[in-house]
Amino acid sequence: MPISHGTGSSFLPAGKFSVEAEATGSGLRHLYTAPDAVFAAGPSYTEPGGRFSFEASSVAQVFVYWPKGNIISIASTAPARIRISPGALVGARSVKDLAVLKVDGTTLPAQRQGDVLTFAVEAGQSYRLRIAAPALDARIEIVWPQGNKPMNQAERANIGAYLFQPGLSAAVCLDLAAPVRRWRALNNGVEEQAGVGQRRVARARGMAFSAWDFNGADVAAARDSRNKYYFRLSVDGFPGRTSIWSHGEDARTYVPEPDVPAGILASPPKEVDAKIEVVWPHDNLPVDKATRVQRGRLPLPKRYAPIGSGQLVSYRATLALSQHGFEGEVAVGQRTTKKIGEKVFPVWEFNNVDVKAATDRLNKYYFRITVDGVASRSNIWSHGADARTYFPQQDVPTAVGACN
Repeated sequence: MPISHGTGSSFLPAGKFSVEAEATGSGLRHLYTAPDAVFAAGPSYTEPGGRFSFEASSVAQVFVYWPKGNIISIASTAPARIRISPGALVGARSVKDLAVLKVDGTTLPAQRQGDVLTFAVEAGQSYRLRIAAPALDARIEIVWPQGNKPMNQAERANIGAYLFQPGLSAAVCLDLAAPVRRWRALNNGVEEQAGVGQRRVARARGMAFSAWDFNGADVAAARDSRNKYYFRLSVDGFPGRTSIWSHGEDARTYVPEPDVPAGILASPPKEVDAKIEVVWPHDNLPVDKATRVQRGRLPLPKRYAPIGSGQLVSYRATLALSQHGFEGEVAVGQRTTKKIGEKVFPVWEFNNVDVKAATDRLNKYYFRITVDGVASRSNIWSHGADARTYFPQQDVPTAVGACN
């Protein structure tokens, strides 16, 4: 039963080997743990936290390792009953289709309870458990003005991005060819698609993985210190999270003039522009002291004509924390109404949104809106004492996910 493991395959920190007494007093247990592996020898073993355990009728050596990130390999020197939580073991936020496969590709019978699988393995056999990723994490790694020009002179910039398995530091399968799109919002304007990335093979620490480049991006408006861009990513066919990158000498969102609707639509459109109109800290506190946002309003679908109040649409607020964090849902808007002149139209408010991290001047939030059941675009609202994205340390994937 050939087994190999080490920093040469996964580029993770070295593991730890220990020898400890069996709880039953039946002898010694040998244990090796690493960020991407657990090897245990004994009649039984239960890992702290319940990610993995086994029971055998005699002393068994059980090997569980996942250097590819989304593929967990399992083998045992004796018949054993395995209990494993794949998502918890590899650090994935969510898992969907789980199946344990034999070497010949047939499915091994298993019982599933939540994200925990229980199954029996034979001696000397190898098994594989694949975690199907329902989404991807898209991260902008660098925005670099061409010619290394300062921001107030640069007209074009090169942008680089990586894709990761959800919740992991493992890059996606090298053969993934889904289009990666860049979106751009200028100041408080609604975002627009601004390009499709060109895929290339990058190399680091002996690994080959995919990177996406957006070269020659137009950033000329940011030469004016009053302007700023916000960038994010999407991947065709894959829901998921994205980082948001600000580009401007002062990336803070200042309270703009509120939009005034031109009319009321009689029925929901197929596409809407979801516009954040105000973000208001509790008690009028400054950004570096406010821990909650009192309200954020967005009344305006596409072409500034709100939908009729009888139409049910759910607006969701998402945010990305800090200059290099991923966005995540923070609230669902509550419908209310507003009157401007003779027009009465619906608005959605998001109350008591936690912005405590922005009391640290190194942190900032970027808010945008999504709408259930309809295609939508949003402006991006920054919240922080200094909302600029500073050049972060670029990621180096710890592994490259398998394609099947």
